Amino acid sequence: MIDTFEIDGFAVGCHGAMAEIAQTDWDGCDTEGHSLLQHRHLRILEECGIAVPAAGFHPHHLVLTDACGQVVGAAPTYLKTSSAGEMGVDLGLPLAHLRAAGPYYPKLQVEVPMIPNPGPRLLVRPGANRVRVQAALIAALQALAGRLGASSVQIAHMAHRDQQAATGAGFLPNGGNVFVWHSRGATSFPDLVASMTQNGRTRVRKERKRIAELGLRFERLQGDAITADMAPRMFDFYKATYDRYATTPPLNPQYFKAVLDEMRDVVNLSVAFRDDYWEAVLMSFVGSDRILAEFWGLATPTDGLLFEMYYREMEFALANGLEAIDFGSTGHHKILRGIGIEATRHALWFRDRKFGEAAAAACRRRLAAATEEREAEGRKLPFSDKSVHTEEAA
Repeated sequence: MIDTFEIDGFAVGCHGAMAEIAQTDWDGCDTEGHSLLQHRHLRILEECGIAVPAAGFHPHHLVLTDACGQVVGAAPTYLKTSSAGEMGVDLGLPLAHLRAAGPYYPKLQVEVPMIPNPGPRLLVRPGANRVRVQAALIAALQALAGRLGASSVQIAHMAHRDQQAATGAGFLPNGGNVFVWHSRGATSFPDLVASMTQNGRTRVRKERKRIAELGLRFERLQGDAITADMAPRMFDFYKATYDRYATTPPLNPQYFKAVLDEMRDVVNLSVAFRDDYWEAVLMSFVGSDRILAEFWGLATPTDGLLFEMYYREMEFALANGLEAIDFGSTGHHKILRGIGIEATRHALWFRDRKFGEAAAAACRRRLAAATEEREAEGRKLPFSDKSVHTEEAA
């Protein structure tokens, strides 16, 4: 344990590795249905060399314990010492902070490293007083920033109610956009397509017909059907997408091996085969009400094949009563396939109050730009009803 102190009657423990924390204590703070926030996934990120000091991530996970010795709250927290792994939260703030208030790093960041999916960040055990525990977690983060000399606390890709708690405590609201498909009340894929505009229906049917003519075989691999030898192939397909744009993938082969070994109960591999060879793959994490469509790749660029993988993910969601699929933060082509664009939320707090006032203007500009993008892109949805889902309760 790195540090201990008290906040509002709670004992705060600051841990330098997920392995120091009992899995039952962490996962007892309402991580069910949020596999990326589970103890095993965060531990994998550390043990595979991704969320580690050498990569600019110094784990400082917070755990709150009540007077009875029960863990009632937690937050996945990292002391960041460089810009490595930033996922669109910084807004160009480092240079501005350096000029106005001194060094920007280190800073405290609450997130799932390298994977920018929205979800809870201030974790609370069911039955505990949510308002009090979240307030204590926020105060503990601010106190820890002071104890470590960190410039700020930044909570990234957070649930709406987490952001409400943070902004109520003086954090600045910030955010961007993410592409999320919703079932819109459909119970089957044909029903979903029938609800589209004529142009939307025509596009989907033409794309699916074109892929059907390729003679590929599609399979969804789950549970024991996922085997160890698939991890290197999955990484190669994932890496190929980054190679096409001459960028470095944030995850490594060890991560995929560990996830396919330890998390196959929540992992799906949707694979397009030509004979016994993979032509395309989409790897997703299946939660209680939504799918996180995380990683994909193609053996060779094939017009429309990636869209077919999207459609098959929608079919699976509809068949299994899952309401949403998170398709990530990039790819405006998704809009025309019925995948909406909605807000993702951050919250920022700076120890230097005057800089915080200046940063508020930058956050307002970012939020306005994100809203403008949602409105413009939302008008392109292939539905008569252009409305998108608004997360208020999650």
